[in-house]
Amino acid sequence: NLFLALAAAAVLYAAAPSPASEPHLKFLSGLKDRGYYNTALEYLQTIENDPKTPADVKTVIPYERAQILIRGSSATISLEEQRVQLDQAETNLDRFVKAAPDHPLAGRANADRADLLRRRAQVDIWDAEAAQPAQQRDLQNRARGFLNQAKGLIAKAIEQHEKAAKSFPTFIPETDKAQREKRDAAQDQFTLAKLDAAEI
Repeated sequence: NLFLALAAAAVLYAAAPSPASEPHLKFLSGLKDRGYYNTALEYLQTIENDPKTPADVKTVIPYERAQILIRGSSATISLEEQRVQLDQAETNLDRFVKAAPDHPLAGRANADRADLLRRRAQVDIWDAEAAQPAQQRDLQNRARGFLNQAKGLIAKAIEQHEKAAKSFPTFIPETDKAQREKRDAAQDQFTLAKLDAAEI
């Protein structure tokens, strides 16, 4: 039940370090890692409605909600339910990027938006193969539209990740492990975005 899920997740995040800086997000990370996606969504709704939740945490709630919906869709058998969850994920990513375009996670959000559009295009391409000629053209045209949008978003994501990667000094002492980890993570995200672009 919900209480047991929350308790289990609390034990998990207390025992293992999490990259999230806020206790709210550490707790959320524990829920996601255990696959408690519905509980994680309920928890996000709770802290979103809580006036005591820090502003910086509330800012990333749409992004975190989208990540949960994307993960949860992979665990759903129903294609219709997958579509619903991915639609909701896309809406939340769009909301996050519009509200916080300069947030450090904005690049990742744009890369995710591009990937969702690529998936939509692939579904239309598959559907077009079995469609009647008139509908086939419509599906193909829509797929091309999705891919064009995806290319624009992934280009934006690459630009954002490159800017983040270049914001670090050329030399970071080995003793400054936290800063080196942040730089390495930024470079990894830049590389991943370029790899994503190659698939669109």
